Amino acid sequence: MKLLELFNHKLLEYNKNFLIKTYGDKINNIVSKKEIDINNIEELLNKLDNFIKKNYDANTAKILDPYIKWIIDRYSKNSIENFNTITKQVIDDLLIYDKIKKSKKLPQNIPDDINQIKSSDQLKNIVNKIFNIKTKREKRKDEEKYLINNNLAEIIYEDSRTKFVKINSYTAGCFYGIGTKWCISTTDEENKGKSYFDYYSKKGDLYVIIDKNKSKKYLVSFAAKKIRDEKDSPIDIEEFKSENFYDKFLEFFKKEIFKYNYIELLPSNFETLYSDYYLRKFIERSFFSKSNIVHDINIINNFVDNIKKINEKEASLKILKKFSDIFENYIKNKNNQEIFNIYNYYGEFLKKLIDENIEIPNKLKNLSKEILKYYDLKFVPKYFLNIFD
Repeated sequence: MKLLELFNHKLLEYNKNFLIKTYGDKINNIVSKKEIDINNIEELLNKLDNFIKKNYDANTAKILDPYIKWIIDRYSKNSIENFNTITKQVIDDLLIYDKIKKSKKLPQNIPDDINQIKSSDQLKNIVNKIFNIKTKREKRKDEEKYLINNNLAEIIYEDSRTKFVKINSYTAGCFYGIGTKWCISTTDEENKGKSYFDYYSKKGDLYVIIDKNKSKKYLVSFAAKKIRDEKDSPIDIEEFKSENFYDKFLEFFKKEIFKYNYIELLPSNFETLYSDYYLRKFIERSFFSKSNIVHDINIINNFVDNIKKINEKEASLKILKKFSDIFENYIKNKNNQEIFNIYNYYGEFLKKLIDENIEIPNKLKNLSKEILKYYDLKFVPKYFLNIFD
């Protein structure tokens, strides 16, 4: 016999002797009442050992070895009915329990110490609960997969801590709203939930923010400027901005924040937000993503409102200069009619700058002069001319 085998053999024998010494009297007194063909603890251990060797491989036997003491202890206390209970139920349950425990996926309310489990019935209930949880999770995953594949919802971003989901349907609103009091997730005979969903989704896209670590959910409507917690209560914006997911939230939803002028969601260091690269891309997408500049007058107005939030004069000038560069390239490639079409919208943009006492860069003034060439000055609003005073 090899040294390691000899060591293991002696170790098992020691454990066996320990179990006989510790539980012998108790089991010898009850075993004949429980079993037909077992008369004492030695026979019980031998029969258990033979059963494991016959039905399981060496690796599985090794997994079971630490649990033998628990089996014998519970048997001695009548918490395991008989040998058949061990072979037909307890061993398989122990293997499932051990596997889930080692994967560190035991639910929080289930003990990770086998000695805290008092009986084979309690062990069975725990295993059933684990399977039930697993089944629910698998079912949820299948349902979510269906929503995504059919464009009823869209996962914008996901990592181990956070998930951002765009809700494209009432069905998805109900799915992600489970456990909340959101009106868009209401299910009733009058179908009020769908009415609420239709109402808010017509205003703009709806999103669900899931904080996996804290098991929190937030419903976000940038268009309505609303963020609700699971109780459908308004959230504290500053507290929301302190959450771990906020930086990712800002990264993925800047465009929505600007589009709907939801300035409260922006970081306090507003100038940092306007890095050159992002500013350029934001202006290009917002103003020039279509064939002419007038596709969304609200974005132009919001752009001015955003500039107001920047206290430093240098920062606001920098932004307007960047806008001037892009606007200059824009009108160079337009014919007279196209420039005529943007006149009123551009004029309103300038009016807002003047009304808010925001300094207008020289390039923007010069571009305004270029536009004025196409008009009879008597039809030009006074505010448009004020920038040349």
